[in-house]
Amino acid sequence: MKILLLTMAMVGFMCLESVHTRICIGLGRWLYVSPVKCLEGENLCYSAFKMNPVFGIEQIRGCTKDCTYPEPVLSIECCSTDKCNDLL
Repeated sequence: MKILLLTMAMVGFMCLESVHTRICIGLGRWLYVSPVKCLEGENLCYSAFKMNPVFGIEQIRGCTKDCTYPEPVLSIECCSTDKCNDLL
């Protein structure tokens, strides 16, 4: 019985270890660029450029599910490793 419980505990721990939250570069507090934890299902990082009426062309970065952005953008690139959008 003890062996069964120990085995179940080890399997549970291994399953928890296999769950990985993607970390992308995005906007943190005070609009500083910083690492952010992505939500469940957001497995891609993006870097996009959009028009800002005040600042002109603006770069935005963050997490996404399917390499899209909810607003019109000039261009968007996605990648699938932690903090990979820092270089896009």
